[in-house]
Amino acid sequence: MTSSFYDNLVNAVLVGAPSLPTARCAGRPELFDADVDGESVQARTVRHGLARAECCRCLDLSACREWLQRMDIHHREVSGIVGGESRGSDERAAVPKSIPVQRNKMLDIDSEIYIPLRSAMQLTSRSRSTILRWVRDGRVERMLLPDGLVGFCEDDLLRVEAETRRALAANRSVA
Repeated sequence: MTSSFYDNLVNAVLVGAPSLPTARCAGRPELFDADVDGESVQARTVRHGLARAECCRCLDLSACREWLQRMDIHHREVSGIVGGESRGSDERAAVPKSIPVQRNKMLDIDSEIYIPLRSAMQLTSRSRSTILRWVRDGRVERMLLPDGLVGFCEDDLLRVEAETRRALAANRSVA
């Protein structure tokens, strides 16, 4: 097969992809790819946590997520970390099941990812005390993991981190 075949294939897959030259993922596919040959589950989980943290800091996150929604509408497969979300990977299977400790309602733990404090700190680039404050404020869900560690809801962490960054940016623009 010729390189033009691959060029045409890539172009067909990326039809409608936004031009995001300032995106934090630009030129760094190895961090955002779904799977890397020979990589352990733990290494992939850490790598994807770092990728999500980069997405959270990215100024092009909303444009990326809009493109991702268009891909979903057209039933096109996207894999790796895209728009701060894990796509096309069996990463969720690598996350241990957890048991609710704080809320009375039952949670669908298969649809949520809970990560230990150290990973939460890496993901958000925030301190232990900040993450625990978010929990006390009811902004981040926590669960007791089977290994006895407390896990923090990854989606909540990413949402609160993004809200915090938007609020800081708004305060800077007002000042």
